[in-house]
Amino acid sequence: MLAHLRALAALTLSTFVSRVGLHLLAVGDSLAVGRYAVDQLAWLGAATAIGSVLYVLAPGLLIGCLVQTSAARARNTPGEIGDIWRAGLLYGLGAGVVGSLALLAGPWLLTALGQEPAVADGGGHLLQLFGIGLPLQFALFATLYVLEATGRARACALVFALGAVANFGLNLLLVYDETAGLGAVGAVLGTAAIRFGILATLVVLLLRDRQASAYGMSRWRWPGRDVWRRIWSIGFAGGASLAGESAAFASLTVFAGWLGQEELAVYTILFNVLSTIFMVALAVGVATSIQVAWAKEQSDRDSPLQALRAALTLSVALMGGLGLLAWIFADTVAGAFTDDRATAAAAAGLIGWLALFVLFDGAQVTVHHAMRGLNDGWVTTAINLVCYLGVMTGLSWALAIPGGQGVLGLIQGGLVVALLVATLLIVRFRALRRRVS
Repeated sequence: MLAHLRALAALTLSTFVSRVGLHLLAVGDSLAVGRYAVDQLAWLGAATAIGSVLYVLAPGLLIGCLVQTSAARARNTPGEIGDIWRAGLLYGLGAGVVGSLALLAGPWLLTALGQEPAVADGGGHLLQLFGIGLPLQFALFATLYVLEATGRARACALVFALGAVANFGLNLLLVYDETAGLGAVGAVLGTAAIRFGILATLVVLLLRDRQASAYGMSRWRWPGRDVWRRIWSIGFAGGASLAGESAAFASLTVFAGWLGQEELAVYTILFNVLSTIFMVALAVGVATSIQVAWAKEQSDRDSPLQALRAALTLSVALMGGLGLLAWIFADTVAGAFTDDRATAAAAAGLIGWLALFVLFDGAQVTVHHAMRGLNDGWVTTAINLVCYLGVMTGLSWALAIPGGQGVLGLIQGGLVVALLVATLLIVRFRALRRRVS
């Protein structure tokens, strides 16, 4: 277990920086827009909630690139990696274009979901602009996963860190500048430009890698059917699972909008804090997929279970520590998102509950990625879809609106379901790993 823990810790640090850098593109937009105008923060929150359902499809649909690249290295068949990347890139770009077309219906969708007219109009326009960056997001993850699974995670981390810094600077120009200042629109357009720059850099890193020739990167060729099948077999299930989970959290944003624009702003702040801390769990999860996929190819049947135990130990320690820090500095954290004292105070008062939630949510996402490392598809997806779309949406609505708990009820519903999913997935993992030779 200690060997797994050392390997996970080393990989987690780099993948964490990459995921935080990517996430800070969205958080940086919220920070800039929140200080520009509270009403535009609510618009951005509504657009992000819906747009994120499609954006999180990228890491889910393309997780087959991560797992299959790691497995190819464990089998010592590096020549497969080039085809894996090309298949993932084409697959991702196609899915991203389809998603962009769907986002054109943004104003209609927010109106249909019962948002206030101002939110539906402003947020709907932003949602349409989100479509610009969607194909870039899919192509980005196809390339990122291959680089991380081939040992280039540190280089990727540097690229994303620089991208996040550049995005903050671009926001100063596109959001606030007297001439170019466009408010929330400028933030969304600037982030799309940064995504393009990150993607271009990652592609250069991959094509100029020392092992690029061994990976089959030297010439373009159409990937074989078996390559597509192996990526799809994991990706369809992974994408459906993440989309369902994201849709469930988007429904919580809709419920917050039903509570009122002020409550929506409070929930938007909490969601940004949650999703920032969640990047740690996601980094542990990515490292877990790589480690479990590698362990699966070894002769020791207990190796995948040891990898999961190490991953859960790391996740609980990191998520618990970050949640505690967020609680201790709740006023500072909430105040960073808005100058409105009432909104900041309301959000700060709920961060203690949020800290408890991230502990269990981190555990469930770690086990979820371990299941993907074992090539488990639709059973894991079914557990996520039933629990998040079925249980969480109903429970959170009941606690928040009929139960009168408001935004607190939304968090409490998520906490209960995160614990339920983690428990069910651990049971599933223990049953499935018996089949691993």
